[in-house]
Amino acid sequence: MSNSKKASSDHHDGNCIHPIPSSIVIMNESTPLLSKKKTNNSLHHTSATRFRLSTCLALTTTDDRKQLMTELGGLFLLVLSSLLFTCVAVIAKGPLLSTTRYSALDVVFVSRGLFQFPFGLLGCLVVRVNPFSRQQIKHRRWLFFRALTGSIALYLFFHTLFKLTLIEATAIFFLGPIFKVLLSYCSFLHDQHSFSLVDIVYVMLAGTGVYVISKGDEVDGSAVMCGLMAALMSAIAYLSVVQIRTSTAVNGDNKVHMMVHIVYFGLMTILLDVLMDPRVEDKRKLMWMLIDNKQDLGWFVLIGLFAFLGQFCINLGLRLAPSGPVTLLRTSDFIFAFLFDIILFREIPGFNVLVGSLLIVIMTTAVSMHQWHRHYVMRKKRQRENIIVTKKSKRQHSTST
Repeated sequence: MSNSKKASSDHHDGNCIHPIPSSIVIMNESTPLLSKKKTNNSLHHTSATRFRLSTCLALTTTDDRKQLMTELGGLFLLVLSSLLFTCVAVIAKGPLLSTTRYSALDVVFVSRGLFQFPFGLLGCLVVRVNPFSRQQIKHRRWLFFRALTGSIALYLFFHTLFKLTLIEATAIFFLGPIFKVLLSYCSFLHDQHSFSLVDIVYVMLAGTGVYVISKGDEVDGSAVMCGLMAALMSAIAYLSVVQIRTSTAVNGDNKVHMMVHIVYFGLMTILLDVLMDPRVEDKRKLMWMLIDNKQDLGWFVLIGLFAFLGQFCINLGLRLAPSGPVTLLRTSDFIFAFLFDIILFREIPGFNVLVGSLLIVIMTTAVSMHQWHRHYVMRKKRQRENIIVTKKSKRQHSTST
């Protein structure tokens, strides 16, 4: 999962971290780690005191066609990343988890440990970054913690896919930004947000959506809890990335590259599998099964490749796309899951699943947009204050001369 993050004022101003990456980030089983570059064009000079959907969805306000195409390209990459991550879930649920040959732990270990780990090392070689250098050692504790929580989230998500339909599992995992906002309220985190009455209403309605889904026909309650834990772990993984970014900004260090995160994620996946299933004969049996069954081996390689490409697309997309439209684009996760569930698995969602999923998606999107608007207002206020201070200092300077 990813990361060189720019500590620009557009995303990190004082103790406020831009909320949008968490809305996107926590998609399927991944967490985006690259923030969008600072662009003055993305700051729209409209009234920031009231929420306006047009402001949130607006692209560049200039006539620069190149800038417009860049932003549209970023949005396209984000949609493509949603498609790739949905393909990962489809492959895991269909050809692999639908059989009794592999467990969720096996799928995570092989696809993300044995295959994506080498992809990460190769990526580090290409960008000339040493994931185990002295610079990375400074953040090793948080790198391993992020990898640990991300690996657990991925395992729980795949286990949820084994028990629930694709749309049910995706909708529950969609709650990641809700957990992120709740956790950000804790005083020990740098990424703090004030918690308003509107946030409480959104969270309660999203929780109602989970309850409605759990009351659907043939819905396993333990799988729903597993999905909630996956969303929680994914939110914690994101906040650990915020901690790394804050630490590098405070200490003046270079940002941790996204390939470094991928390497540590793969390494932690392998370590977790060894600790959770230390029986060597089971590993040997799994390897022989993969050698004998070339088709399954191909599926595992595809999962690792699609996840790797999805991480690349989501991080590059977040750097290019304007922050506002990103909040609504995340619903493409749900749309792809809905379509693939019907077309590929022939599973028509029932009334409870449909209503509960829509509640979760709408409320989670509303929370993300509300947080975006809050930070937008704060950013505009700081800009006005900086302009006033600059003008005052200029007047004082001209008076003194």
